[in-house]
Amino acid sequence: MKKIMILMIMVSAIVAGCTGPKTEIQTEAGKVTVQEGTGIGPAWCKAGTTANVDAASAGGQLTFVVKGLTTYKGKQVCESEGKYTGAGQQMYYTQYFTQDGKYSAMIIKDSSGNVLSEYESPTP
Repeated sequence: MKKIMILMIMVSAIVAGCTGPKTEIQTEAGKVTVQEGTGIGPAWCKAGTTANVDAASAGGQLTFVVKGLTTYKGKQVCESEGKYTGAGQQMYYTQYFTQDGKYSAMIIKDSSGNVLSEYESPTP
């Protein structure tokens, strides 16, 4: 699970730095393809932006969609939702992150909606 969490954080950093309509990056974790959305929001958090990761090192596939700007625990953050499929399991997550990358929070759930893990760094 730790590899998957690190991968999710890395993808949010790539999405925040995406400056074109389509970006492909090869990383140690796998190939990351980011497609800029057409929704509202600043470039670093444009609603509808998607990322797909062929996460060979984490044994599966990760998908990610930016929902847009929101307030979470008193901070203006970008909200995204995603799904990891691999190793015979599916996990869903909601992630919140700031433009500068200094704050992120993640809630990971199983396919039944049970919280598996929560992560926050640093705390607000």
